Amino acid sequence: MTAMPLLKSGCCWRVGSGDDIRIRKDKWIPNYPSNMALHPVAEEVEECMVSDLIDSDLHCWRRDFIMETFQLNDANAIFKIPLSRGRAMDSAVWLQTKNGVYSVRSGYHKARKVMINESWVESSSSVEGHQIWKVLWGLKIPSKLKVFGWRACHEILPTKVNLAKHKILEDVMCHCYKRFTETILHAVWDYGAAQDLNKRAKEFLDKYRKAQVVLTPSNGISGSCVWHAPPAEEFKLNFDVAVFSDQHNSGFGAIIRNSLGEVMAYMLVKGPHMNSSEEADVLACRRAVEFSREVGFSRLIIEGDCLNVMRALSVSIENSSLLGHIYEEIKFNLRGMHVLSINWVKRGGNMVTHTLAKHVRNLIDDLYWIEDTPPPMEDALYYDSLHINE
Repeated sequence: MTAMPLLKSGCCWRVGSGDDIRIRKDKWIPNYPSNMALHPVAEEVEECMVSDLIDSDLHCWRRDFIMETFQLNDANAIFKIPLSRGRAMDSAVWLQTKNGVYSVRSGYHKARKVMINESWVESSSSVEGHQIWKVLWGLKIPSKLKVFGWRACHEILPTKVNLAKHKILEDVMCHCYKRFTETILHAVWDYGAAQDLNKRAKEFLDKYRKAQVVLTPSNGISGSCVWHAPPAEEFKLNFDVAVFSDQHNSGFGAIIRNSLGEVMAYMLVKGPHMNSSEEADVLACRRAVEFSREVGFSRLIIEGDCLNVMRALSVSIENSSLLGHIYEEIKFNLRGMHVLSINWVKRGGNMVTHTLAKHVRNLIDDLYWIEDTPPPMEDALYYDSLHINE
C-alpha cells in the first residue's frame, strides 16, 4: 500500500465512456501538465464526471459545453483526446512506458522523479501570470519544451540550489563558474554554455516549424519499395495521414484497389489535430477501415506506413496504451471482415494515399468516390501501375 501514491502519480485515465472519471479530482488529460485541468471550473461542474462532457449518441466531445466550462488551453487539450466510437471502458494507463503497462524499471525511474520534484510544484491556475501560461501553452513547439518552460518559471528544475533545499546535495555552486550559485536563472540564462544552448534551441525550433509545413509531393518516388497488386478477386486498402500544424487539423487518405490496380473507392477526410504521429496514423486507420465497410469491401489486404500501428494491429494481445481503446475498436471491426493480411510498407509503397492525405489541406468538405481516379494522385497511380506484374 505504501507504493500506491507512486502508482497514482504515474498513471492517467484513458477515457472510454467517462463514467468512472471525475473531472476535477482525477488525472485524465494525457500530454498535458499534471494530466488535469490547470484552471478552476464552475462549482456545479466540480463533482461532474467526464461522461458529462461526451455526447453518448455521436461519440464525440460536447464542444460548446466544454468551451463554456473550461479555459481555452484546457478545452483544447480535452479536444485532442481521441474517443472510441463504441462503449469502451475507462482504463488506468501507466504513463511511464509506451505500452501502458507497469514495469519495475519504469517504477524506479518514476520514484526518483517524485523524490526530486515532490512538493515543488505549484499550480498554474493563479490569476497572476495567467496571460503568460496562455501564451506558453499556445506556442507551436514540442510539448516537452512547453513543460520545461513551465517548470523553469516555477523554479522546479533540479538545479543545485533546489537539490540542496531537499538535502540531496550540499554544494550549491555552479560546476563551471565556481563563484556563482547554480540557480535556475543562472543555469538557463547566465553563463556562456546556456546562451549557446539557447541559440541552438532557437535553430531547432525553426527547423521544427519548417518540418511541420506540408510540402508538395515529389515527382521522384523511391524504388526501394513499391505498391504490389493484391491477388485476383481480392482488394487492397492503403491509408495514410498528413498533419497540418498551421491549420490545427489533419487529413486522412484511403484508397481501395483491385488486382489490376484499378481504383474501386477512395476517400479524403479532414481529421483533428494530433498529439503524436502514432495517434494520427491509428485514427486514419480506423476511418479507413470504417470506409471500406461502408462501401462494401470486406476481403482486404490492409497496408500502412506506420510500423507501430501495423504491428499493434497484427497481434491478438489487448493493447493497454493510451490509444489502446482505438486499437481494440479497429480489431473489433476487422473481426467482421475477411482480412488476408495487415502489412507495413515503406513510404514508396504508400505514395498514393500519402498524396491523397496531403491534398485534404485544400478541401472544405470531405470527399468519397467510387470507381474513379482522383486527379491529385494520377502520377502516383501511374507509377504504381508500372509495377503491377512484378
